[in-house]
Amino acid sequence: MSFYSYQKKWAVLDSFKVKSIACLCMTVDHIVAFSDNDLGKKYYILFRAIGRIAAPLFLFILVQTICHTRSRLNLLKRLYFAGVMVGLSDTIFNLLLKDVVGVYDFGNILFTYFYVAFYIVLIEKTIFAFKENNIYVCMKYAGLGALSLLPCMVYRIIDQTVPAGISIQQRILVKGVRDSLLPAVDRVEYGGGFIVLGILFYFVKEKYWQVLVYFIFCFVCICGALMSISNPNIYVGSSFASLYFNPMQSWMILALPIMLMFNNQEGKKVKKFFYWYYPIHRYLIIIFF
Repeated sequence: MSFYSYQKKWAVLDSFKVKSIACLCMTVDHIVAFSDNDLGKKYYILFRAIGRIAAPLFLFILVQTICHTRSRLNLLKRLYFAGVMVGLSDTIFNLLLKDVVGVYDFGNILFTYFYVAFYIVLIEKTIFAFKENNIYVCMKYAGLGALSLLPCMVYRIIDQTVPAGISIQQRILVKGVRDSLLPAVDRVEYGGGFIVLGILFYFVKEKYWQVLVYFIFCFVCICGALMSISNPNIYVGSSFASLYFNPMQSWMILALPIMLMFNNQEGKKVKKFFYWYYPIHRYLIIIFF
């Protein structure tokens, strides 16, 4: 049996199934992240390791969606406005329950995926315009790319102008609205490394090349993690290294065999479910766990 025949035989996971596996891994991870129960304490390392599988799988499927979607503009709108709604609902949750369960920094990875899709579309359109010798269009897309950095500057201005003595409610509101409406690309979850990984996924196109790119990415992270164990101060000041050259983060390589099992099929069409599940499951874990 050839390699491709072998891979075809084991390619049994469609997009819906891969996202479902990612949801399960994310939920397991959040049981530890957002609760303080005995189960999470006992299996902390295991649950966190499983959780490292989720984000790369969602990224992998996002790239497949970008390749096949009928309207990339609608996809960008959907990711952005879903990120806004998640951010605002997190803010409301913190305001209403801060005295009961405390205040949580939930994070919002939807904006990471938004920037992945945004830069993929921007780069592809710029390349196409360059091949057509359309300098005006190239400059227009370069301007859009520069405009995407505007939230980073506004973010810092807000940080510097908000008085230090405001109440906890005001601080939650300012931070929530700022992060929800002006997601800064330099502050998204998983950082710029994840955005670059998503862009590479897209432009290598074929699944096997995508898996190879992901393996190299994970291998670099594992090597970095091993170096950080022997010399903990070696990466001081590097945001990428502090995030990815972490022994726990190395477990994201477990997403690789699941990617290989993807069969390029969409599966069940329940895209809204995953947008709703992302914020709601976190609130339920906090309240009931």
